[in-house]
Amino acid sequence: MLHPGSSYSGSPLNKDNPAEGILLLSLFFLFLCECQVIFGEYFSFTSIQPDLLLIGVIATGVFRGTEQGFWFGLYGGLLHEFASASGSDFGYLILMKMVIGYGCGKLTNSVRGSFVAVPIILIAVGSLLHYECLYYLSADLIQSVDNSILSLMVNAVICGFPVYYLVYFIPGRTNS
Repeated sequence: MLHPGSSYSGSPLNKDNPAEGILLLSLFFLFLCECQVIFGEYFSFTSIQPDLLLIGVIATGVFRGTEQGFWFGLYGGLLHEFASASGSDFGYLILMKMVIGYGCGKLTNSVRGSFVAVPIILIAVGSLLHYECLYYLSADLIQSVDNSILSLMVNAVICGFPVYYLVYFIPGRTNS
């Protein structure tokens, strides 16, 4: 099966407990942050690095709902802020990841049982919104992405697909 379907209750990893797997997911986010810091430059495509934490927030919102999408957006944004050490622009990454995590949580019922292109579309649109909003909110934070939007989406999707599906296997998904 290419995409996790809507039959979540049959999985031995899901025990209908939304609090289960939060520690494991938190550790996974720390791992994503470390991978982004250490290996980000090796996965860069036209000087744009993938935002693995953003992809983790998107997947958390889809598989766990609005509440955990929001809180893990806060957590992922804090990790990204501390890892990037952006200085005076503190808060933009947190705000964007929280909004995207909450929005993906709102889409969870209509997205989960859909075809395989949905994660690609969510990751591409989420990355595009994230970087464009950051560009307009803070010119010091990132470089202009005006002529490399296609490379941004390709990079986010190629690096994001494995992260999206790894979050699926962490216990505690919602069944509704």
